[in-house]
Amino acid sequence: MNKIYIFYIVLILFISCEDFLEERPTTQFNKDQIYSKEEGAQAALNACYAYFSNSSMYGLRLHTILSVGSGTMTAGTTSSAFVELAKMDIQTNNTYIAQAYEGHYVTINALNDVLLNLEESSIDEGVRDRIMGEAYFLRAQSYFNLVRLLGPVPLVLEPASSIESAHKPRTPIGEVYNTIIEDLEKAWELLPESEKQSRGRAQKYAAKFLLSKVYIAMACIKENPGEPFDASWLDQSAQSYWQKAYDFALDVYSNGGYSLVSNFSELWDCYNKYTSESIFELEENVVTGSTTFMYHYLPGYWEGLPLTNSSNNYGRIRAMRESYDLHFERYEGDYRLDETYIHTLYRRNMTTTNNPGRIYYTYPFTRDNLPPTGEMSSSDELPHLKKYKDPRFTAFDANVNVIVYRFADLILMLAETANELGKTGEAIGYVNQLLDRARNTPQGRNLVPADWDTSLSQSETRELIMEERLIELKGELHEWFDNRRRGIEYFRGILQNHNDRLDDLSNTMTYDFYFGIVTGSGDNIQYSLTDDYVKKNLLCPFPMVEISANNNITEGDQNFGY
Repeated sequence: MNKIYIFYIVLILFISCEDFLEERPTTQFNKDQIYSKEEGAQAALNACYAYFSNSSMYGLRLHTILSVGSGTMTAGTTSSAFVELAKMDIQTNNTYIAQAYEGHYVTINALNDVLLNLEESSIDEGVRDRIMGEAYFLRAQSYFNLVRLLGPVPLVLEPASSIESAHKPRTPIGEVYNTIIEDLEKAWELLPESEKQSRGRAQKYAAKFLLSKVYIAMACIKENPGEPFDASWLDQSAQSYWQKAYDFALDVYSNGGYSLVSNFSELWDCYNKYTSESIFELEENVVTGSTTFMYHYLPGYWEGLPLTNSSNNYGRIRAMRESYDLHFERYEGDYRLDETYIHTLYRRNMTTTNNPGRIYYTYPFTRDNLPPTGEMSSSDELPHLKKYKDPRFTAFDANVNVIVYRFADLILMLAETANELGKTGEAIGYVNQLLDRARNTPQGRNLVPADWDTSLSQSETRELIMEERLIELKGELHEWFDNRRRGIEYFRGILQNHNDRLDDLSNTMTYDFYFGIVTGSGDNIQYSLTDDYVKKNLLCPFPMVEISANNNITEGDQNFGY
């Protein structure tokens, strides 16, 4: 943790609660006073959720990193931090990586403070257990993000009491994963079930859901040692980890009380929050001022935002063409396609005084459907994501929650784990539940997507499930991890798909597109496919700001290739 952040922690936790208390004792409270009352303990936990939702985590930066740098999303801006992620040429001083790293540790330190001070608190036992369960869940999620993005990270389990105590070395991933599992097991024991928990808060089966996802990650590490993670700490077979992941997922499926909403579009109505499909959802709204991520996905002046008269920072996070192609070619006519992407063309809203109602052309185009010459710029050559939208949006913040985890993800996890255990027919049955839902539209039942053939082999089903995750969960912050967790060869295939699509487009299209990752300069960007390049990009660089500030981490501890 960098020096500014460490100073901030020490200042807030010790000076403001002690020295400043002496100056104005009638208006300041010490920790004993805060945690001796339910209201104070709840306020401390609320602050942790606020950290989780702010711009350094789920409010923006995780969208930037996990989307733009995924290999199946990209950037629509010349901003250097975005371009580094899109080109997979990330520098060790990348601003967004540093901000996300710091944001996670600010959150972890606040959670550690809650856990330490509630241990002996005299507040109602049920309230104390619930708050501690939520804190354990949030800490587990924080470390699960960090360890998958960066590999070994400092394992901090107590509040920082000094700059020296905050200087922790990078902890082996086995210890980090063991802590994540321990935290989730505690969360499972302490958290209430959904009907007894407030909306937007972690509840019991969310912990078991996350345990399943953790064991999937561990199974993939076991099957792909050194790509990039050390697997020597895993003392069981990959099949045993797949089995644990399956058992947890099946329990959530059977007993968690979740269900698919009837229509895919219901998920993306920002005023229809906390649906039956939501497993863990973060409140983001204009009151908290935390939702800065939404307009990074959308085109400026888009008619779907009829009240805005701005285009600043719009369209910075974009889908790759091959992502749209995968969905279209697999399920032409699928209602989900139009609910996921703004594609082909869109109109400028009528609020703007500059060309209201103007048509803008975007991907995809064929020889028979080209925009008029000069009517399409490089910034519109990639489809926009449509999921995050608030029609009442005017300028900066919006009422768009982040659905971190939902039941469709759980169904695909259950399908994946069942297939790895040789239960391919069962796995296909789970996926077909999603496809059945996808056939529902506001106009009635559709004929597509059709159910999968039950004669598919295990290997065919494995590939199709991973692709179904890219289709169903597009832009929901899973694909960075999904694209990498199956090792070098799988990730190389993701990058190869991009390169092949560029070659195909350049050979078949007549319109003067800037084929490649949109950087505003029209560069033709193809990914390298060498072992070193692919292995390097299985992780982000460890932030140089932390290496410089931490006495127990050196440049020799940097991740491979950086």
